[in-house]
Amino acid sequence: MTVVLTTQYLDEADQLAGRIAVLNHGRLVAEGTPEELKRMIPGGHVSLRLADAESLRRAELVLDGATADPAQLRLQVPSDGSVAALRGLLDRLDGAAIEVDTLALHTPDLDDVRRSRLGIALVGYVWAKRRTTAPDRAAVTRWCGPRDDAR
Repeated sequence: MTVVLTTQYLDEADQLAGRIAVLNHGRLVAEGTPEELKRMIPGGHVSLRLADAESLRRAELVLDGATADPAQLRLQVPSDGSVAALRGLLDRLDGAAIEVDTLALHTPDLDDVRRSRLGIALVGYVWAKRRTTAPDRAAVTRWCGPRDDAR
């Protein structure tokens, strides 16, 4: 049996749907299980908070592709979120005798899927349309870019 659920609550879709279709202006732009859709999106990362600036500097040298935020003593490291990737990251830090205060893992969610497949232009158009009684198409286009259904 197939039940069609239309929703803007992506957490609800993630919990209830076996398969998800993402539409943009009536066009199918992505389809799959929630997990398949999330795996299509880059952006998973591990966020580390280190004890001091020296630990942050050393960790940045040890971890490839890491981006530091010195003010927060945080390091963001690209990761697919797998146990093997996390184990490798921790092994490299341990091998360099770098202590981590906190660790958080971010994996893409359905909001990330929506943003990557629909883009900011759709979100920008909705924002502009809600806040004006008659949106000025030229102003909306300047703010969020041309839409492919513009007439």
